[in-house]
Amino acid sequence: MPGANCGLIKSIVMTKNKSQRTIQLLSSIGLLLVAVPQLLRDYVFIPDFFRGFLAGIGLAIMIGGLVWQKKFRTTNTNDEQAGISSNQ
Repeated sequence: MPGANCGLIKSIVMTKNKSQRTIQLLSSIGLLLVAVPQLLRDYVFIPDFFRGFLAGIGLAIMIGGLVWQKKFRTTNTNDEQAGISSNQ
């Protein structure tokens, strides 16, 4: 049956696209949380505690995105080694 793996391949491709969007979203949010308070400090008073808190949360989100990206790449290479291709 040529269409037997069609659902599996489609779900792998959809997971790949969803994971890439999630990784980009996490990286973008983390970067904004780190950068925006630093830029606003010249125009608006932001307490040091709050600015540090946002920077810490932003860095944690960015690191989470990097870990997720590493996990996603490892999963992809394992799938390719098992013979599951998402390029079809």
